[in-house]
Amino acid sequence: MMAIASTNLSYLYFLERKYSNAEEYANHAVKADKYNAKALVNKGNCFAVKNDLSSAKDLYLEALQGEADCIEAVYNLGLAYKKMEIYDKALLEFNKLKQMIPQNPDVEYQIASIYEKTEDLSNALKHFRQLITYVQTDPRLLAKLGALYVQQDDEPSAFQYYSESYRLFPADLEVVSWLAIYYANKQAYDKAVEYFQRASQLEPTDIKWLLLTAGCQRKAGSYKQAYDIYIRVHEIDPHNNDCIAYLVRICKDLNKKEEMQEYQLKLRALSQSTTTSETHAPVAYENPSTDLSSVVQHDTIHFRKQKKQRNTTEDFSDAGHELLP
Repeated sequence: MMAIASTNLSYLYFLERKYSNAEEYANHAVKADKYNAKALVNKGNCFAVKNDLSSAKDLYLEALQGEADCIEAVYNLGLAYKKMEIYDKALLEFNKLKQMIPQNPDVEYQIASIYEKTEDLSNALKHFRQLITYVQTDPRLLAKLGALYVQQDDEPSAFQYYSESYRLFPADLEVVSWLAIYYANKQAYDKAVEYFQRASQLEPTDIKWLLLTAGCQRKAGSYKQAYDIYIRVHEIDPHNNDCIAYLVRICKDLNKKEEMQEYQLKLRALSQSTTTSETHAPVAYENPSTDLSSVVQHDTIHFRKQKKQRNTTEDFSDAGHELLP
């Protein structure tokens, strides 16, 4: 009874992130029953949160000696190997777990994530596609698949998954900006404007989205709309070289000669100044030969998922899912 009570208390303290108390009761439980697999896992988790992965690994292995089918021990052993970058052993544990609990999203994610970390994108895509059959409406997973297909230079598949991700969650700036650039590169400027405007709503303090929107409006022949946006940007940032250069061009397009001369003088003055403003990415829109995919740089989109009902310590992001006590 003492071992069971101490194991449960350790579990509860771990859930509350009171790790010193969790470790204390895990030690009591192990002292009362050294073959208690759950207590050994709890103790291993306490070492894991201190980043003592070697000690954690040894405790998970010890737990498996007493209970070979302890799911928590296998899962956390796989995570420990993964964090230690011993990916072959991590895969071995998660594949073993997949046989024990088939069609489990967390296990499938871990396998896919390990293949991604080892740059085996073909197998990573295989398992992420399998994972999406379990969690079909997860927008971050769909975005992850889109990003992987970008790395594979498979633009049609990337577009498919990014579009579905946007449909489910239209507030992911990475997804929105990728779709905007996709449409701009396809010269579907009206659609690109829609997504750049959405990006501006999501990140209103960054004027590059307004400049990108105006650039697409100008490409589409909507000079008046482009002019209005450039004026708005100029009011926000009067020293933005790119914006003033665009105003010179759009005033020429609209036959606003006096304004064009005014902005030419401003541009000349700024060029001669020692305190020039930072160059902005939207310059690509004034150069038809420039690939618009270079306008916005995309980092790898990390897949985040809601926490499992069990207690864990590692966030389900780029590093993987969390420890199971």
